[in-house]
Amino acid sequence: MSVLGMAVIGLNLAETGRDDWRPRLMTRILAVRQVAGVILLGAALALEAAFVGVLSPRDRVIVGLVALFPIASNVTLFATLLDTNRKSAAILVALSSAVSLVLVLLVVGVFHSAMPTS
Repeated sequence: MSVLGMAVIGLNLAETGRDDWRPRLMTRILAVRQVAGVILLGAALALEAAFVGVLSPRDRVIVGLVALFPIASNVTLFATLLDTNRKSAAILVALSSAVSLVLVLLVVGVFHSAMPTS
């Protein structure tokens, strides 16, 4: 399914033109999504640590990286299926993939030595 989802994204990206890439809007959407993801997942992990305590500190760090992962290709698949904003959805998935690659590498690179081993 993931391969087919990425194929749909590629096909939708091929149809985009210069007018479809609205940098200010896309930047705002991605920024809100990244910040909200970090806050919500951070709150969930804090609650887990305070009341459940099943995850080790290292597992919490790894789960915390999920907030930096890209927007799922399902967004584009549904937009294509409903024929609504499919180009914008494809652009957001592509941009969030690029941003995620950089952010995950940056966070792992910076915090690798501070990550607990057990």
